Amino acid sequence: MIENYATNQPLNYSTQLQYLNALNKIPGVGSQKIKILLDFFGESEKIWRATPTELKTSGIGEKLVEKIFSCRTSINPEVEWEKIMRYNIRIITLKDNDYPKLLKEIHNPPYLLYARGQLSALTYPMISIVGSRKYTSYGSQVASALAKDLINAGFTVVSGMAIGIDTLAHRATLDAGGKTIAILGSSIDDPHIYPRINFNLSQEIITNGCLLSDYPVETPALATNFPARNRIIA
Repeated sequence: MIENYATNQPLNYSTQLQYLNALNKIPGVGSQKIKILLDFFGESEKIWRATPTELKTSGIGEKLVEKIFSCRTSINPEVEWEKIMRYNIRIITLKDNDYPKLLKEIHNPPYLLYARGQLSALTYPMISIVGSRKYTSYGSQVASALAKDLINAGFTVVSGMAIGIDTLAHRATLDAGGKTIAILGSSIDDPHIYPRINFNLSQEIITNGCLLSDYPVETPALATNFPARNRIIA
């Protein structure tokens, strides 16, 4: 069962998350558009059920209105929510207390984050370690040693779970008993975790840290996803 730990939320909060998630599945409905729509309609369910005329009045543009209206016929919010629950994914919104404070300060932060694992990892001071997929023995030694020193100093180590230095940083952190967060350029449901060679590592991270993404369930690891992913790591 997915729970919401943010305070002062309405009783129908999980329902509103369902519709936010469904909206997030529509191409072109990003963080800025969600904010505009919520400011206008107040609730995500009202956005989902709005007529084309009402959507146009919100000011999001006619093309996006057409996109929303056409995509709604093929997206079932309840079915999509079942997928979220199947993998014990937690949705964190920009308004929730669990949303990383530093991430709120960037330009256009993701309105929704999808998380699996120990959300307590998000409460510690964080520092990212990233590097080349092809690394030297020196690079391997430095990444591993640095990760261990950082967790001993009370940091959560953040990386992208890519092959190479990212993997070494996660592995060294886990081996030393620390918490680590992997930010993916895909969704975090099991079939879409990327790279596949690190699937077992991802399951260890869920147990001892957190997987995080701003991509909804069933999003593949497209090349265009990674620059946007990197802003979250940073």
